[in-house]
Amino acid sequence: MIPQSMHPRRIDRFVRGFSLVEVTLSVSIMTFAALSLAGLLPSNIAKLSNNIEKNRAQGISQTVLLEADRMPFVDLLQTGTFVRYFDAQGELQTAANNSVVYAARVRVNRDQGGNQKQIRIPGGATPPTSLATVSVDIFRAPGGLYKADVAALATYSGFVTCKDLSVLQQ
Repeated sequence: MIPQSMHPRRIDRFVRGFSLVEVTLSVSIMTFAALSLAGLLPSNIAKLSNNIEKNRAQGISQTVLLEADRMPFVDLLQTGTFVRYFDAQGELQTAANNSVVYAARVRVNRDQGGNQKQIRIPGGATPPTSLATVSVDIFRAPGGLYKADVAALATYSGFVTCKDLSVLQQ
């Protein structure tokens, strides 16, 4: 006689595995979930790329506004509009070259008229002559090919004040 533990036809009802239907159902649910998550990746990658570019544009504008703030006020006003070039990491380049990815067009405005924006002071006060608005437009300019008619990635503005008021009275 064969012991019961070795009997080939005996199946213990508490030691059963998964049926083929249960395995197929669980695999199909996991596949559906994985495909749903994979469908979200392209839009999230595009948003991430856009956020990285805007963050870089903000860093570039801070660099340019800091440069304008350090520039002698009279020189800044005489410069008017100028362009600075930056590489993919947002580092300032000395000239347009193949490593350039971004261009920053800088516009300086001090007067109340003309075609440029007026300086607006909170409360409607008249701006002092020692105050200038610096507007920075950031463009994609691969290889230094800057085109002013292309829409800017971002535009930032800031105020620059004259530290030495005696130069304004000359």
